[in-house]
Amino acid sequence: MSETESKFTFPVGYHEFHEMKFINFQLNRWYAYGYTRLDDIQKAAANIKKLGDPKRAFEKLAEEAVAEQRLKNAAFYYRAAEFFVPPSDPDKKVLYGKFIDLFYTAFQEDNIERFTVPYETGFLPGFRLAAPSADKDKAKNKNKGAILIHGGFDSFIEAFYSIARYFNDRG
Repeated sequence: MSETESKFTFPVGYHEFHEMKFINFQLNRWYAYGYTRLDDIQKAAANIKKLGDPKRAFEKLAEEAVAEQRLKNAAFYYRAAEFFVPPSDPDKKVLYGKFIDLFYTAFQEDNIERFTVPYETGFLPGFRLAAPSADKDKAKNKNKGAILIHGGFDSFIEAFYSIARYFNDRG
């Protein structure tokens, strides 16, 4: 069993974090990725009274997490804050940059290979995880092939890291 596999457990269940259905869904979304803490999400929910509040609630959680060296949590709190910012807000790019920087710092030991896929006049970011090591239990981790994971309209590939790592660790 890999170090990542042994330390990571996906959260289970759908929680009633907030009375507004949209906010509640998004809070469950951030929690389901596995890199946020239940008590932090509950704290954010308590500080969200209207649609403009999530950005600040998650920025505050991110700042606290950075101060406590919980970089994985901080990365995903900045991502949550970024999600609630309209495209016209200059903070959107700043929050995205903080998310990406913290994500790749927090997971730097995981040997994530970053790359880009050309798309029209720009590119789509991606990452690749190395195949399981031959030193691992061959019966359990035999390389079974490749899986392509991609998100949709409002997602970033980094949000699917826990899922990608889960399958990668199993070949």
